[in-house]
Amino acid sequence: QGTIGVLLNLGRYVVIIVGLTVALTTAGIDLTALFTLGAVFAVTIGFALQNISQNFVSGIILLVEGAIKPGDVLAVAGRVVRVVKMGIRSTVARSMDDEDLILPNALLAQGTVKNLTMIDDALRIKATVSVAYESDLDAVKAILEKAALQVPQRSRRRAPVVLLQTFGDSGIDFD
Repeated sequence: QGTIGVLLNLGRYVVIIVGLTVALTTAGIDLTALFTLGAVFAVTIGFALQNISQNFVSGIILLVEGAIKPGDVLAVAGRVVRVVKMGIRSTVARSMDDEDLILPNALLAQGTVKNLTMIDDALRIKATVSVAYESDLDAVKAILEKAALQVPQRSRRRAPVVLLQTFGDSGIDFD
């Protein structure tokens, strides 16, 4: 879906440029001088619009690589988001708080991004639970495993895992 959308956007730009070139040639305008002027103008605009150009090229890279596509769940910039739409300059993602975020493609192409659903759509949901130091740790582990087994959306292919993580200030932390 994302690949088709980006290809349609690229195709639209190509059609506009070709149409403009044909129209100017048909009108009798010599394009040699125009192309020379356009090259100078492009360099000037390139410096002025460096971030936009960077995001545009990053969008093409993301399209070619296919590492990120609509529907993927990403951990980016300290947030977990689901990719809604990919554009040539930016990507729209929805956060867990139902906020729509517009992410520059350069952030996705050049930064560290965890794609939590790149290979399959199974996600590990982690919840931290703190219990008192006096608690029976075997009983706590059994209760947490039982609670995890009762989650309706959980995968039947994998058993839940309960791990003792840290000895906190006011209790023992399990994930």
